[in-house]
Amino acid sequence: AGDIQPFPQQAILSTQADVLGGIGGKLDPLDPNRDCLAMGQGAGAIHEILSCAEIIDRVMAEASARIGAMAKLVA
Repeated sequence: AGDIQPFPQQAILSTQADVLGGIGGKLDPLDPNRDCLAMGQGAGAIHEILSCAEIIDRVMAEASARIGAMAKLVA
């Protein structure tokens, strides 16, 4: 039972042991010394680590491009 299990077995076993928060249904109270939160799927989507400035620059550039595209539709 101490072996790491593949998904979804890991979630099933953690839910049965009442240590899986969030998607396992346990929200309150969470014990940081005992409970865990699922994060594998989200962590797998991270491909680069950016500074806050780079994230803001990208968001603003994308917003500006979208606003410009929408403005062309109206004009």
